[in-house]
Amino acid sequence: IAANGTLSAPRGTLDCAGNFSDAGTYTHNSGTFNYTPASTVTLTGASNTTFYNLTNTATSGAAVQMNNVSKTVIKRLDLIGSNSYFDFFDSSGDVTLTMGDSSTQGTIDGGTSGRMRFRGSDTNQINVYGASSLYPAIFTGGQPDWDQSACKIHLKWVDVQFDMTTGTDSVITITLEGDCEFDAVTVSSGDTLDI
Repeated sequence: IAANGTLSAPRGTLDCAGNFSDAGTYTHNSGTFNYTPASTVTLTGASNTTFYNLTNTATSGAAVQMNNVSKTVIKRLDLIGSNSYFDFFDSSGDVTLTMGDSSTQGTIDGGTSGRMRFRGSDTNQINVYGASSLYPAIFTGGQPDWDQSACKIHLKWVDVQFDMTTGTDSVITITLEGDCEFDAVTVSSGDTLDI
């Protein structure tokens, strides 16, 4: 979507097989933005796009890569099937995903283990925030790959509903910026949990 452009999405499902970049206005109309990529695609753009539901239904192991941007998902971010992935990638700037709004609790369902991946630069940071302390974001599904590469992860108002282990591949720092809830946390050797 170009600057000054507007996309008013359907109330049902809008399928996207390629990259999505938003510098204008995206109106979600309480619908679902569904990625159906055959290979890795990007979610970029200067606008803080607000999606109602955001899904990836790839069948080929393809990822949606959120690159150096801020985006909001009101209701659900879902990885559907066993071959869909979602990457937070902060190669040249911070990445911020905000879940929910002032009256809605957002949910991230990462599917099976390892399909939600944090791919940091160790220079910038990856932020996953609930929009409100009264409606913290629910993080469920399989254990993410927290340490796909060395990164700085910031969490705020998040309810992590699985046993969390920071991983053993790369050194990471997880900083809690607001109240968070965890079922259990294991901080691996070399990693940091900053409360």
